[in-house]
Amino acid sequence: MSNAWIVACPIKAKTELRKKEKSEWVKYYEEQAMIRKEKEAPKMSAAARILPTALVSALILAGLYIFTETYTPPVAAARLWPDTPPALATCFALLNINLLIFLAWRFPPFYRPFNKYLLQTPGYPTALSVLGNVFSHQDPKHLFMNMLILMGAGPQLHELVGRADFLAIYLAGGILGSLGSLVVSVARRNFATSTLGASGALAATIGALLLLRDADAFTVPFFPEYRVPVSSHGLLAACLAYELWGLTRAGRTGMDHVAHLGGYLTGMAAAGLLKWRLAERTRVAEEKKKEMGFLQRTFSAGKDK
Repeated sequence: MSNAWIVACPIKAKTELRKKEKSEWVKYYEEQAMIRKEKEAPKMSAAARILPTALVSALILAGLYIFTETYTPPVAAARLWPDTPPALATCFALLNINLLIFLAWRFPPFYRPFNKYLLQTPGYPTALSVLGNVFSHQDPKHLFMNMLILMGAGPQLHELVGRADFLAIYLAGGILGSLGSLVVSVARRNFATSTLGASGALAATIGALLLLRDADAFTVPFFPEYRVPVSSHGLLAACLAYELWGLTRAGRTGMDHVAHLGGYLTGMAAAGLLKWRLAERTRVAEEKKKEMGFLQRTFSAGKDK
């Protein structure tokens, strides 16, 4: 990751053998991209760093809840890609957004707004970056791996829960993972860092999928003929164990394990809520059937008399 609030341009590949002289045009935008010129983090209380982001997170989560309760799938004629399955269309749209932002990071005029809204920096946080950083990648390997997971696990969860709940789980996982990462970084006074990427959102996707699809084995994404004899719950436990192990490595893995854990917990909570909601609907339906059966028996008895 890049250094917190002084990030000016995308990450450069380590294999670059020699530095090319930057044009004045690029230098100008790199200078403009520095949100703060000072090398030290500004003096702010923990509440000032966290509460605005927490408030924005709460508002977005409330909006996602309303979205899940009011969303109606469009008819085929109204869809942008009517011949593409809805699950693939949704995931392709997310992939394209991530890809466009990745490419835009290479365009210097975007450096400053992207540093502010698409990169979460505990040293000088911007509240809206809690959502913006979920769609932001600078490193091609990071983007490739995340989008591979998105296209492997995303359509499966989408098929199980539908578009509204899938998007809510995906975005809530990214937001709560980012918020958790911010809180921990501020608590540790780890200000010289920054986070970005869809990993928290994808962790939520995987967490929800593995809890909802209670299987004794799973197929390898893109290779359905291969089955691995590990239960979905066992695989989820392994994922959580890895993230907990990563926390003990003190940043040496190069991953934001706090954000990942926040995503997993969000997905698991969402899966539990969906299971409870389904159980309640089933219970209500069964009670209605019993009531209807009682009424039918009562009226039938009255007619016999």
